[in-house]
Amino acid sequence: EEFKKSRMGVLEEDLSKYHNFEKFKGKWIFVTEKYVKNIFKRKQKKPKKFDFILIFDLSIKFVIETNFYSTQGTKIGINEEEYIDLNDEINDKYPNMNFIWITDGNYWLTKDGENKFNNDLNYFGNNLLNYNQFKQLLKKVVS
Repeated sequence: EEFKKSRMGVLEEDLSKYHNFEKFKGKWIFVTEKYVKNIFKRKQKKPKKFDFILIFDLSIKFVIETNFYSTQGTKIGINEEEYIDLNDEINDKYPNMNFIWITDGNYWLTKDGENKFNNDLNYFGNNLLNYNQFKQLLKKVVS
């Protein structure tokens, strides 16, 4: 609700300078569908709007993209390329922030999906999750 009131469309990594957010100091909060300052889609050079952003102690800790794939298609390859670029950019610009790709769906149960997942797992490591894995991670992180 505070993000709507403040009409903040682009978030800075550190939100402590915003006085109306002081009550969230030392707490976990989240926001959906927001941009983060200086993070762009490299190929289009456009700002990136993330599905979810998790914030702790007024500092962005996780930016999250979510996808569900029921079949193979070009969207998987497009997302994969974009997310690799985003992950690299976030690691370069914001060492205390993590990019997480949450994905699920029947596609990952196919041979091609399994191969692609294992390939992506080599790149993203623990930051490539299905919905159940994210639920488990969230329990650990916020407790």
